Amino acid sequence: MSKGSTKKKDESGVQLPKESGSGKPSASGMLYGILRDTRQKFFDDLVKFYPRQNAKSFGSLYREVLFDFEKKRAASPHAEEIALYMADLVQERMVFAEGDKKVSLAQHFNTVNAPMEIEIIAPPDTKAKGYEIAFPRQYGGYATTQNEIRDEIDALLHRNLITSDAAEIFHEVVKKGSRPGGIALKGMKLVLLGGMAELSPLPLLLKAGADVLTTYRSPESRSKLIDFMNDPRSGVTGRLFLARESMDLLKNPGRIAATAAAFAGGEPVHLGAFAYKGGRGQEWRLAAAQDGIARSLGKAGLLKSYTVYASSSVPAQVSPETAAIAKAATRRHGTLIPKTLNALSLSHLCEPNVVRDEGGRFWTNGLMPLQGTSYAAANLIGKTYAAEYFAGKGVRVSANVAPVANTGSMKKVGVIQRAFSQAHSYGIKVFEPQDVQTLMFLQMVHDLTCGEDKYAQNPALRQVHGGVFTAPYSLDSCMRGGVVRSLAKSLKPW
Repeated sequence: MSKGSTKKKDESGVQLPKESGSGKPSASGMLYGILRDTRQKFFDDLVKFYPRQNAKSFGSLYREVLFDFEKKRAASPHAEEIALYMADLVQERMVFAEGDKKVSLAQHFNTVNAPMEIEIIAPPDTKAKGYEIAFPRQYGGYATTQNEIRDEIDALLHRNLITSDAAEIFHEVVKKGSRPGGIALKGMKLVLLGGMAELSPLPLLLKAGADVLTTYRSPESRSKLIDFMNDPRSGVTGRLFLARESMDLLKNPGRIAATAAAFAGGEPVHLGAFAYKGGRGQEWRLAAAQDGIARSLGKAGLLKSYTVYASSSVPAQVSPETAAIAKAATRRHGTLIPKTLNALSLSHLCEPNVVRDEGGRFWTNGLMPLQGTSYAAANLIGKTYAAEYFAGKGVRVSANVAPVANTGSMKKVGVIQRAFSQAHSYGIKVFEPQDVQTLMFLQMVHDLTCGEDKYAQNPALRQVHGGVFTAPYSLDSCMRGGVVRSLAKSLKPW
């Protein structure tokens, strides 16, 4: 490359649409447009909702705007219809580019795509029969006996880190999994989008005996998966299905959908959407690609269930029980310092965690400006609304709230580590990734194997929130306060 030349930006695959003014891709601009058009479509329901005058003003206040919108949507008799409409708009407005040709993501999935060739990796001959539950202890290590695990579940509930309904689910699945052979999922077929993600249940599903097709991006990732399968110490009893070429969700979503359909073999399969990567709007682009793949399977009658891990850092409805715990915590923390900060207009440092809407519902706003609009849209539209979309189509859904995890990407950000170091001061537990992986896997197993699909009844009751929903202040306030506390401690002369 000659001096002074610049590397051309790769604009192939799934892309955000470009704004008419700047000509640049913008998650904020796209989200603003969707909110504006949704208000116009459902004006009678959303007449009191104001998305702001333009995308720029929306971008600076998106946290408050999205919280207000979600409360207004939930109060509407057409809440599910609104969610479906917005999820459809994402598919229509997200762009798929290939060379000079650009089409909507919806159009891309409507074209005929050839499936990739699949290789089957069978497990080594081991004595393992299924997944033996190792439940994370409060202070490190794992509980393995039924009585020990029961105590750990009760401790999570006592510390207000999970809801009572989530505790009940844990008890149910542990009781079944404590039988000889542990959790056995032999014969279950799953497609994992983002199976290499840090919180993905892939290794646990393989230990439990499931047949799993997973996506991956690089040859190195593929080699790691094969090494895991061939290691007798891994305890794997299931089979891994891998395409012989890269399954990049942003570059080849149509072919991945076709490959998933071929893997299904005419019978509906379970699908989990776990892919995540930050930067350049990738959070939302990945969510849209995963939603499109799930829709393709659904249209073909091949989608048996849909699983996502709902984020605790988005607007969420909580139960009266959770709200009461949070309000009690706010009262306990309602000392002179928070009141003084409020008086100085620094209310983000002590914003009450739970509010009640006009219909009597309780809400918490976990959005943090640091995460950006792409993250917010990916989790609200790409997960919450997508879950409602598939539940409305009669698909079994598992969309339980996951706690905050100190993942590899989080460990690289100093300010987040400062906040995490003081999270316990607000009753929030930051979990290790492998512990979140286990907890959410157990919830998922219950949802996919129990006789009744409980998602549609009340998703606000099934939350492994890690204290985010029962803290005295909003997550953004707690993280800001944690940074201040950490800095204050580091400056002490003694």
